[in-house]
Amino acid sequence: MRYERKFVIFDLGVAETEAVIRFHPAVFREIYHPRIVNNVYLDTPSLEHYHANVRGIAQRVKCRIRWYGKSAGPIVRPTLELKRKQGLLGSKESHPLQPFELDERFDARHVLEKSDLPATLRCDLGPLHPILLNRYRRRYFLSHDGKYRLTLDSELAFRTVGSGVGRFPTWMPADGRVVVELKFGVGGEDGGARIASRFPFRLTRCSKYVLGIESLYAR
Repeated sequence: MRYERKFVIFDLGVAETEAVIRFHPAVFREIYHPRIVNNVYLDTPSLEHYHANVRGIAQRVKCRIRWYGKSAGPIVRPTLELKRKQGLLGSKESHPLQPFELDERFDARHVLEKSDLPATLRCDLGPLHPILLNRYRRRYFLSHDGKYRLTLDSELAFRTVGSGVGRFPTWMPADGRVVVELKFGVGGEDGGARIASRFPFRLTRCSKYVLGIESLYAR
């Protein structure tokens, strides 16, 4: 279980936001090379996961297929991830999936069926369908004491996925926002509050899945 605190920045670019991070008193340093993150989000036909997030229900889940690098074609190392939220705390459950081809014929059910997943999880996944695909560029930072991680996400874009792509067959860019996430474990609340207070950014809720749904469909 861990905490995630999010900051959404509209008035600074990536370089300026990175400068703020590097001059923070917690002494954040980059710990991994930047990479493109891709997610296919799964939800029920009535978008139960989306509505639970919008309403802020204390116990909720998001289900996605994640991989890194190119956003289409042969996907070699995908992972099924379930992000669960319990109040302010979150957890992530991950399962490796079989490789697949991401194109207009993409069939998430087929990918899940041929992957080695627990039987109870297969049952839970039964009602879910691929709803949208998003991608963004992510950079990774760690505080000097090793207790606090930051990610910096930019270049967000969204599109529909699967058969019958329909109204939005091409990528729709977001509004240029940069998203910074502060992540830390139980017991780090005081330090997390101090770190957050030293940023010139406002804490806010920000779900990339919700943003994607509203970018594609709320028109």
